[in-house]
Amino acid sequence: MKANTQRGGRLNFDRVVDAYDAGRPDLPVSLVERLSADTGLSEGAKVLEIGAATGQLTRALRASGLEVVALEPGDSLRARLVRHLDEGSGFVVRGDFFEEYAGEEGPFTAIWSANAFHWVDPAVSYEKAARLLQPGGHLVLIWTYPILRDDLQRELNARVFVEEPSFAHDPATFTDYLTEITEAGRDELLASGAFAEPRHSWSTDTYTLDVDTYVAFLSSYGQMAGREDVEREALGRKVRTALGHLDVDRVEIIQRVYSCVARQLDPQDTTT
Repeated sequence: MKANTQRGGRLNFDRVVDAYDAGRPDLPVSLVERLSADTGLSEGAKVLEIGAATGQLTRALRASGLEVVALEPGDSLRARLVRHLDEGSGFVVRGDFFEEYAGEEGPFTAIWSANAFHWVDPAVSYEKAARLLQPGGHLVLIWTYPILRDDLQRELNARVFVEEPSFAHDPATFTDYLTEITEAGRDELLASGAFAEPRHSWSTDTYTLDVDTYVAFLSSYGQMAGREDVEREALGRKVRTALGHLDVDRVEIIQRVYSCVARQLDPQDTTT
């Protein structure tokens, strides 16, 4: 995904820490293990995580045996992260934005980020990531793209999301949309000149949420996190009412997981 031009809202998630913690699912350990194998990471390797939030990726990194320096600038998110994963041997939490991080613990064998790297200034992000990596290190970027099963997504599009178009995904065109935005992100990364041509892959997770957790899930996203409580509560009421009319007490989420991996490019290296 390309950098977000509206980076002023990157601390909004700190306002919805409870919804974020309750609604956002963890990344699978199996995904981290696969990407670690693809990049040659071994147990005990030291990695940097950008935008750790409450630990949705961090837990999988730690479970895979990696030493993690986690950056989370949001005070409430960072406190929740530390509560979930006590700092200690092999785990350090810092309150820095990536742009401000001095790299004291580096260099790193890999830099990871899930659903956060687009909040980093692209004038800084790629060059600085390459500089903080050991020679031949990798940037590992993950984004998750959820959608409801087709019939329920269309029902909520018509009943609720007509006023919230950012949630009104069209199941018929969702894959094409994802292809477009992720390709644009890879082009941005490659244009930086700091990394070799990235490799990417897709996987799919399916899981169910009760209604309250689904409302928390929606409230945790950027388009809602920056709003007042009353607006988020209004969306929750609309969703609960619509699902009640449909006699739905649990929703099925189909989540497409996009992974992009790029090797640090030595200035003298012309291979991709």
